[in-house]
Amino acid sequence: EEGLGSTGKRLRMLTLREMTREMQFREVLQLVRSDTGAFNWLLLNASVHGTEIANAGGGGVEEMCNSLESDQVYFGLLRMGFGKGVFRRCKLIFIHYSGEDVNALRRGKLNAEEESIRRIVGSVNLSQFAATRDELNLSDLIERVKNTTLLDGEANDNASDLYSLESYMVAVEEDSE
Repeated sequence: EEGLGSTGKRLRMLTLREMTREMQFREVLQLVRSDTGAFNWLLLNASVHGTEIANAGGGGVEEMCNSLESDQVYFGLLRMGFGKGVFRRCKLIFIHYSGEDVNALRRGKLNAEEESIRRIVGSVNLSQFAATRDELNLSDLIERVKNTTLLDGEANDNASDLYSLESYMVAVEEDSE
């Protein structure tokens, strides 16, 4: 769902909401959980009625944040890739966004759905809660991934190079190819 514009610049990929094609939750989840692919994030509307996809896309953290509404509660999954090819590393982050404009009664009711959503999303490397878009800052998320990786003993002295903004951008570019 992308191509080259008349200026020769790469057009951005469409989010699921912008596509004409309908996709089921399991299909989108499988794409986000894969090491590479068209979607690297997905947001679910918090609901006591099951899993309704709010949006999904392949443009990373910033694109996902653009889909967040301050009067909504969302749960999601974000794949953060670092590097390319055989050197690529991926981390899955569970996102819980409870917008600052959600009234307290509704927030409490919808936040209570977190455990059931976690079960259907599956295992993750770390979790991030946010009440504003600013709390899902790319630099902060990269730092959390780096720190979690060091605590898990996966990385050594080169963690700063492996889990960096540059290696993240390389992975996002690879996903869009």
